[in-house]
Amino acid sequence: MLESYNEHKKEFELGRRAKQMDLNRSKGGECFAAYVDMLAVQPTPSGNVSRFYYKRRLSTYNFTIFNMGTSTGQCFI
Repeated sequence: MLESYNEHKKEFELGRRAKQMDLNRSKGGECFAAYVDMLAVQPTPSGNVSRFYYKRRLSTYNFTIFNMGTSTGQCFI
C-alpha cells in the first residue's frame, strides 16, 4: 500500500511539473495551453416546486476553456 502511494505521489509531481512547463511555454508564446472543464449537466427549467421535476425537457451543459497563456476564459452553454 505504501509503495502504491509513493508511486501516486511521484506521478502527481511529474504531472505538476509538466503543467508548469506548459504554462511557462504558453506565456512565452511558444505554444497554446488550456484547461478544459465540462461542468455538471443542469436540467432546465429548474425550481423548488415538484411540478418542475416532470416538466424538465432540456439539459444545459456548461463547457469552459481557460487559456493558460493569457489568463482568459470562455464559457459555452
